[in-house]
Amino acid sequence: MEIIVFVGIGFVLVIILWGLIFALLSSKKKRIQMHQEAMRADTQVMSLETLSHIIEDKNTTTKELKEALDLVLHHYGVIDNHFDIYMEMMFSVCLHPNTNKNIVINFEKELRRLNPNYKSEINEALTKGLNSRGA
Repeated sequence: MEIIVFVGIGFVLVIILWGLIFALLSSKKKRIQMHQEAMRADTQVMSLETLSHIIEDKNTTTKELKEALDLVLHHYGVIDNHFDIYMEMMFSVCLHPNTNKNIVINFEKELRRLNPNYKSEINEALTKGLNSRGA
């Protein structure tokens, strides 16, 4: 009787483990697909929201982060009604584990150049992001 209980528990644990592995692999697959979509941007312009998700993803590599920011500046560089999205991106870039000073400075400088009316707001977002980083 005890053997049947142990076998049943073991079977349930194997099914749970299999489910967790499947969930992790499908999550990674979705992230990879989203990043591959970013790399095909020359044939199709991605939405600002999609690019924002790539920038916010802590698993985005330095190269992918730079490419996503370049696409933002190229296709959506002029701030219109979505000012908060740009400031969130600035904040995310400052806090991203795979960012570096060149990425942050280039994004901030180009965003200010394209949007001279928002210079003080961009500077404020940069300051908040860098202060939050603690570096």
